[in-house]
Amino acid sequence: MKTELQAIRQRIEHEDNLISQLLSALLGSQAFLVTAFAVSLNAPPTFVREGYARANHLLTWCIPCGGIAIVLTFWLTTIAAVWSLVRLRRAAEKIFQSGGVFRA
Repeated sequence: MKTELQAIRQRIEHEDNLISQLLSALLGSQAFLVTAFAVSLNAPPTFVREGYARANHLLTWCIPCGGIAIVLTFWLTTIAAVWSLVRLRRAAEKIFQSGGVFRA
């Protein structure tokens, strides 16, 4: 039974690390997108060619939509990781309460 608890503990540590990495990636991606959005907003008011104005307008619309999509994806992934943690902790509690583990 002790090996089962060790396996569950390793999975819990893995999920904790996953959540930490997800938050770091989220902060990095949002910083990148905010920078790109700020650069696109600081474009000159008149462009040499018409295509540049359309591309800039498209960027100022797509960058926030991409940021929202990234946040939603990370949110769903974090919810799944937390749900997995809850299930793992319940499984460990069942093993511990069944008396299969020596309590020190």
